[in-house]
Amino acid sequence: KSNGGVFVRDSSQVHPLAVLLMTDTDVYVRDDGWRATISLVDSDLLVLEGDSYTIRLLRDFRVALSRMVETCLCYEMAAIPGDLHHQHSQLLDILVDLLKGPSTNFGT
Repeated sequence: KSNGGVFVRDSSQVHPLAVLLMTDTDVYVRDDGWRATISLVDSDLLVLEGDSYTIRLLRDFRVALSRMVETCLCYEMAAIPGDLHHQHSQLLDILVDLLKGPSTNFGT
């Protein structure tokens, strides 16, 4: 029986936020104004539940990370403008902090 964790090749547990934030697939958000869920559109592997504000922040953070990846794929590293480079560093710092936290804080 599954404990709700997501595993890569059934050998390494992956933080649920890593699955949510770093996959190239659409997400579905269900929000009643107080509580909300966010899930991957093409999979039932992951459903995160939280207050509406937190789920919207996760969705927006995911969009920002996706834009960062697209920008990095379009430019040579040296050609990325300084302000974008700084913004990317901040995004990566936030991502690292989130992924260092316990995965048990996120209901699946």
